[in-house]
Amino acid sequence: MGPPDPKHGLVENFPVVINTTNIFSFILRGEDYSFEEDYALNLVVDTTDKVLTTFVVSDFVGNDTTVIRINKDSSMVWKIYSFWSNKEVIEETVIDPVFFPPPDSIFFTGNKFTGILEFILSRVEP
Repeated sequence: MGPPDPKHGLVENFPVVINTTNIFSFILRGEDYSFEEDYALNLVVDTTDKVLTTFVVSDFVGNDTTVIRINKDSSMVWKIYSFWSNKEVIEETVIDPVFFPPPDSIFFTGNKFTGILEFILSRVEP
């Protein structure tokens, strides 16, 4: 017999990550949680695809500034997201010659984060 299952389905201070060729998902329920997480993306896109970014922060408490940095070629910044309150962002990026090559890594950092963070990158085929 262990501890009861959490009502929200997430274990506190333990990120849940899905990283496939079609989707990258990072979901965290944090309670005064400091973290640095770095992932190589398995997302496979080409110049006819789009990348849909869904970014939701809820139940945010405190004054932490959490940063999400998406890189391409492992060194160039493709996009940066930061927040200090509840937030919802949904945006679509066309992977054309301007945004090619697509992102290949993602880095999350937070200092004493309290709330729920959901960040999803998904490939949208034409």
